[in-house]
Amino acid sequence: MYTKSQFFGDFIKAYGYLGFANFKFGQLGDSTARYIDMCFKVYSNAATNPLQALVVGRIVKKNGDGERLNLNEIGHGLDDIERENFGKTDVESGGAVLDTKHWSIAMNDSWLMGGIHAQLNFAWRRPEPQRTSSTRNSAPP
Repeated sequence: MYTKSQFFGDFIKAYGYLGFANFKFGQLGDSTARYIDMCFKVYSNAATNPLQALVVGRIVKKNGDGERLNLNEIGHGLDDIERENFGKTDVESGGAVLDTKHWSIAMNDSWLMGGIHAQLNFAWRRPEPQRTSSTRNSAPP
């Protein structure tokens, strides 16, 4: 597992192209330092979540009326019940599903790296293929 200083160092190396490279010159701004710290918290929370596993998949989004918005694009995904059951990883909490309003590729990578470094199991929640009459009797893809 990374220490905080190791995480910061490798984060800068990996994401320096995003403008974090000034860290090398002692010019890391407050907002950038807070963002990297948030990613470190997600990394740590993922690694220490009670289920000792991560569930990877698309999040089902809903509109203000509670209707699912993106099912045509993603098929089935992780809905509210599954996220509640598996637990949600964010800056403040550790669970098996990454569910944060601060999502970014770097934060997603931090979450995955937490699971990898902690040697957690990964469960893939992918959209179910639609079965037609011609595929019902065949083996799954």
